[in-house]
Amino acid sequence: MLPNALYIKKGFEKSIYDGHPWIYKNAINRIRGKFTPGDLVEIKDWRGKFLGIGYANPASYITARVLTREQENIDEGFWHKRLKRALDFRRNIGVNTLDAYRLVFSEADFLPGLIIDKFGDYIVMQVLTLGMERVKDTIVKILIDLLPVKGIYQKNDAAVRAFEGLTLEDSIIFGEVPEKVVIEENDVKFCVNIAGGQKTGHFLDQRCNRIF
Repeated sequence: MLPNALYIKKGFEKSIYDGHPWIYKNAINRIRGKFTPGDLVEIKDWRGKFLGIGYANPASYITARVLTREQENIDEGFWHKRLKRALDFRRNIGVNTLDAYRLVFSEADFLPGLIIDKFGDYIVMQVLTLGMERVKDTIVKILIDLLPVKGIYQKNDAAVRAFEGLTLEDSIIFGEVPEKVVIEENDVKFCVNIAGGQKTGHFLDQRCNRIF
């Protein structure tokens, strides 16, 4: 059991039961314990029933983000399991190119606040929340273990980081990253400017529109 917990007001727990991953400030009834921003907390309903574990930041209107609905340790093994599951999912659904794709899509991969795009042997990370910022080094370590990686770039220039009390960062955090990376998508080669391009350098979600 974690020393800190957020108790949800009566009637507000339904959205969590339905799978919503965010706990808004106005949904919190009371807090057990004292925690610093970014700490892990248990999430419970107004009666004390366990709903999940997340990380909390009282400075944000989204006060907590759910990581798991199970009683489990949030350690390096947990993060490894989540990243491996995201990677296996992309491989199993038959992405039409494994040269460039979105490896992690935040809440959709049960990794709230984290976006990871892969461009050949290079990775671009966006860390949007304080809770995820605190495990950034662990995430980098696991990525190097799971994939052949020559370089990792953090594109943490999103304005939303300010709501989490985070500074803007835009730099190489592992290896070397060239100014431009050539990727292949649907038999077409694209030149991606990781550092200078918008967001993570290339709009990977527009793959189908580019075919059209």
